[in-house]
Amino acid sequence: MKLNRIATLTAGILVAGLTTFAQGGQVQVTPQQWTITATSESAPNAIPVPDSCSGQNPDNINDPNPNCYNPLWVLTDWQLTTNDGIGVSVSPVLANTFTNSNCSALGVGTISVTGFDFFGFYQATITMTVLDDNGFTNTLVFKGNPSSNGSQFSGSFSSSGPCMNHDSGTFTATLFPAVNGTYAGSFESPTGGPGSTVSMVFNTDANFNVTGSVKPAQGANLCFSNLTIGTALANTYQPSVATGDAIVATASDNTGNVVGFIASNTDANGRSLPNGGLFITYQGLAGACSGISGTDIPFRKVEAAHPPMHRPLRRFVFARP
Repeated sequence: MKLNRIATLTAGILVAGLTTFAQGGQVQVTPQQWTITATSESAPNAIPVPDSCSGQNPDNINDPNPNCYNPLWVLTDWQLTTNDGIGVSVSPVLANTFTNSNCSALGVGTISVTGFDFFGFYQATITMTVLDDNGFTNTLVFKGNPSSNGSQFSGSFSSSGPCMNHDSGTFTATLFPAVNGTYAGSFESPTGGPGSTVSMVFNTDANFNVTGSVKPAQGANLCFSNLTIGTALANTYQPSVATGDAIVATASDNTGNVVGFIASNTDANGRSLPNGGLFITYQGLAGACSGISGTDIPFRKVEAAHPPMHRPLRRFVFARP
């Protein structure tokens, strides 16, 4: 998870699932957030190439220095329309599609998806065009292998165009589940004292907006009190949205403190948390929190408590004497 994604990801819009009924069956539109990551490349072109990559291939995950690894990646959202559970169409959200290719200096031009979830069979082909800084169109085609897994698939990709230099290789596409629920973790104290327990609640609405709250434990030594995500004040700094593989949330409290958060299941080194946990990166934007920040703080998902099980009373039968 990289801090330089904040400005880019604020353009994203998260759409919650919508269900309608049509003649002949139930039609459901489900939002899906995907990350497509190259696992091998013939002509690396991701940006930026880390300074530590001297003499190494920045797209080889097996290099001695793992911090050098910087593959081509694409973040995109699409809406999957199904009829009685059978996929009938995929509609990508162009405004929510980003790539770190050096050839996408002017942005993503088009994206289309075919072959995804047809009669429960997954063999997606994702075609996208990117515009380089000379105004030329470059095309990337990701062809997935046949799969029955609706949350991850792999395959090969190819490219064309003056900037892509015929880059080709393999990739893995991974679904980032919509983040909803309560998460618990600990933020460090700005004065150097012990950390303070914090509870974060994330919710998404029908327009891919993120709302919720950030509540420190009573007496916590932090720069903010109870924060609300997506307030009018917070939105003047940046909107709260989810796209690709991260959530960007901006929150404020009643005293004018504003804090920006990025939540993702992976940290800057690619490590992931089990059971839907999130790494939280935050930065103070206004008030007493201004300039205070923290990176890749692990938060665990709080599971709802199950109600106690009531066993039926045993029936006793007494024989007459």
